[in-house]
Amino acid sequence: MTVPTPKTGSPELTAVQAALAAEHAAVYGYGVLGGRLDGKQGAEARSAHDAHRARRDALARTARDLGGRPVASNAAYALPFAVPDGPAAVRLAAVLGGPGRGRLRRSRTGHRGPSAQGRGGCAAGGRGAVGPVAGRQRSLSGARRAGRRCGSGRDGPGGGRGRGRDALIRRIGKGNTRRMGCEPPQRLVRALGEMYGDATAADWLAGLPALTERALTAGDGLTVERVAAPGGRSSLVVLVRRADGTPAALKVAPPVAAPELERAALEHWNGWGAVRPLDIPEPAGAELGASGALLLERLHPEVSLRSLPEAKALLEAAGTLRRLWVEPPAGHGFETVAGRTERQSAGMRAAAEADPELAPLVDAALAARAELVEGEPELLLLHGNFRQSKVLSGERAPWLTVGPEPLVGERAYDLARLVRDRAEDLVASPGGPATARRRVKKLAESLEVDQARLHGWTLFRAVESGTRALAEGRRQMGEVNLEFAGWL
Repeated sequence: MTVPTPKTGSPELTAVQAALAAEHAAVYGYGVLGGRLDGKQGAEARSAHDAHRARRDALARTARDLGGRPVASNAAYALPFAVPDGPAAVRLAAVLGGPGRGRLRRSRTGHRGPSAQGRGGCAAGGRGAVGPVAGRQRSLSGARRAGRRCGSGRDGPGGGRGRGRDALIRRIGKGNTRRMGCEPPQRLVRALGEMYGDATAADWLAGLPALTERALTAGDGLTVERVAAPGGRSSLVVLVRRADGTPAALKVAPPVAAPELERAALEHWNGWGAVRPLDIPEPAGAELGASGALLLERLHPEVSLRSLPEAKALLEAAGTLRRLWVEPPAGHGFETVAGRTERQSAGMRAAAEADPELAPLVDAALAARAELVEGEPELLLLHGNFRQSKVLSGERAPWLTVGPEPLVGERAYDLARLVRDRAEDLVASPGGPATARRRVKKLAESLEVDQARLHGWTLFRAVESGTRALAEGRRQMGEVNLEFAGWL
């Protein structure tokens, strides 16, 4: 299967780079404020500084995923005036909060904020300088507005939710508004080939334009803005607007991904901790479902919990996951943890037969599973694939989960995937094994889950993911997961 190469000059990458440069400026300005203001104002500035840092990091990753090199933080910005003390910082706060006042420009002679005093400075690697904005002047208030467009929460003293983010979506979508122009991102093409084989993936992708057109027609006046890129690994997500102007997301998935079960779970949660499915009058709603598509409320795909520091991300993730654990609907068609893991066990045994070195880990994981399913204590509705990247920033709530692979069973199974989050970082750190064991203990205690059962399911899921990744040709990810499993 041919994998498309990202275009370095694409509208998507250009818009992401411009937004990233604005975030550099916002990080710089709020970094100065956080180091100079006291009390509530200082706390608000530091909160805004952290939020902009998170969005800056998320946009940098998006730029890389689109095939570009993120705008660097290596050119100086000038403040509109020197900020040597608290009163001057209050004036700067007014500039940041005011429409169109003041300039933050690239300059060799302007007043530069302190780069090594407390929090005053860029705070990205300790630099006091931030990246260029294509050689143009950019106001502080303009940087603040552009920062909100990148999926914000609070933006600064007196700041609110991101009212201007839809403008970025419109900018990114220029040149990609034709319905038949909804080409799948490179990541999706590659992932489908890995999971289902090139032939199966190619067949579904060949019919994707017609499926997307069918879903858009059934969606009751939907207008395409752009395809979400880099997007997910199992479905095409198209950012759209409804006839009344409401932003939404159209998700088109292959039948093997069981979109009807995802819809059933999301409808049962009804927005409680999860993205909310949008109503479509019949018979259009039935036609949309028949196309394998879901119409969902619009979240901010560029900002997930992965953009937060690890400790904060785990805390937010645990709170979100707790909301999802409810009684399943009557007459549901979800598979059980026992059923899903039995099916997965066959692939694990095949991996051990093909590579005897894997046998000890596989045997330990299968033994743990056998003991766990024998005394499964509860049957709750579970997400099935919950991790930090599946929790996105929203308007209705700060964080909402997406992409469930729903099933019913015990909470420890659902939580086990979160234990393994950012495993690649743990493997690269000398304290990885101890950190992994602490995670099991901490998450079990915070969510009142039996620690031994969480440990067992974490082992099983890590080995299952590792052997599956190896079988799909994703060797690096497979080795990371298996090394993590070995620590347990």
